[in-house]
Amino acid sequence: MAEYPRGIRQAVVFLLVALTLVATQPTLAASVLTPRWTSQVLAGSYLSPYVYDALYLATGDGYVHSLNLKNGQEIKYAYVEPPLAYSGYGGYHAVGSQYGAVTLFYKTTKVWVKYMQDEVWALAVTNDKVAAGDASGMVSCFDLKGNILWNRVLDDAVISMRFVGAYLVTSDASGKLTAFDSQGNDAWSVSLGSIGWFIATDGANLYVSSDEQAIYKVSNTGKILAKKSVNGVPGMAEVSSGQLYFGTDAGYFYIMTTTLSTIASSYVGGSIEGKPVVYGGLVYVPNIKGNIYVLDSYGKRSATLYTGQLVSSLMPVYRSGTFDAIVAIDTSGKVYSFGVPITLKFYLGRAYYLRNNVTYTLDAAPEIRWDRTFVPLRAVAEELGYQVWWDATAQRVTLTKSGKTVYLYIGSNVAYVDGKATPIDANSAVAPYIKSGRTMVPLRFISEAIGAKVSWDAVERSVTVQP
Repeated sequence: MAEYPRGIRQAVVFLLVALTLVATQPTLAASVLTPRWTSQVLAGSYLSPYVYDALYLATGDGYVHSLNLKNGQEIKYAYVEPPLAYSGYGGYHAVGSQYGAVTLFYKTTKVWVKYMQDEVWALAVTNDKVAAGDASGMVSCFDLKGNILWNRVLDDAVISMRFVGAYLVTSDASGKLTAFDSQGNDAWSVSLGSIGWFIATDGANLYVSSDEQAIYKVSNTGKILAKKSVNGVPGMAEVSSGQLYFGTDAGYFYIMTTTLSTIASSYVGGSIEGKPVVYGGLVYVPNIKGNIYVLDSYGKRSATLYTGQLVSSLMPVYRSGTFDAIVAIDTSGKVYSFGVPITLKFYLGRAYYLRNNVTYTLDAAPEIRWDRTFVPLRAVAEELGYQVWWDATAQRVTLTKSGKTVYLYIGSNVAYVDGKATPIDANSAVAPYIKSGRTMVPLRFISEAIGAKVSWDAVERSVTVQP
């Protein structure tokens, strides 16, 4: 079997998927992020976990597992041979094995298996194709039905690959980057002079980690745009709002512009090669000591979560009822789901709202009527975990959650909360109405009726809702 070039295993195993950083700088106590569930159904090491409708993981014993995102229970598992590479897009996810197999799944269903010439070290999946690279330098591209589209051979082992625009871009063990078009023809190539692997892309450019303790920015036409030396070998990175976030194997964490100018750097400790989760003005970073550090966007630590084992992966924030969740996986085979309680903020006259400082659009902007703040009902209710039902004949909206039921009628000042008639407001004129096809309701009443806290900021002209 071929030996792994330095950093491949770390670059593959340590995966994070991140969301957008916003400008506000909230603080977060460590006690907020307590595990909502844990699962011990896995064994061995893992590669590139993937979230779609479930949490999918390939484990070192040769199995692919799918876990329920709400409770961590295993849905299904399948044997695929010991894996070395894993990648997913939409409902499709592919596994590459040490025996050369490439196995494509759609959710929990195995679609096909194809064989390369050697160990599969790199995979990339899009909405219509799967690319694989092996230790012999073979690069193969398949469609989702398993038909071979083209094959090419590089000068050395394929370390990593990414689809960027119209090209599949590969890096090999000699330090060469090669781009192929949709027919497998050479588009361009460039040599970095040392082993490099892709750690991020902003859609137009690639960011490449180098064994010489540097990071490169390479355009999708093969031009080296910038190079920056750092303390240690860079791990996986996230590009968000024009900034680049990554840690190194020497324990340093960097925030840079996409032109590789340093905004902030700090020593966090341990090896930080995972891709940070950037969410709601905070950055979540795992290190080799079993810590998950919570940093602000200046790299300053605001909290620490501890699992007791090396955290091999963090997973993307995903929405789960009144929580957003971050999934951590440690090397003992334990999976943790940390729940981040949500905070909603609505602004008068603005057709968007914030959920934990991440922006989402509204169909109708909040407004003042009868000296009360009205908001689109569905946005608030569904964010707080309620199902919403509309009866056009009765002009009634029904909200249900865990045995609790709320009825509201268009034009009526009386709501029914678990069967009890409840005035919406002391002013009998205050009632739900329709605007732009959406039911508008008094925010304070509906929030308190379904068990949330409401506060008003007169300066911002905003309303904050917390479960």
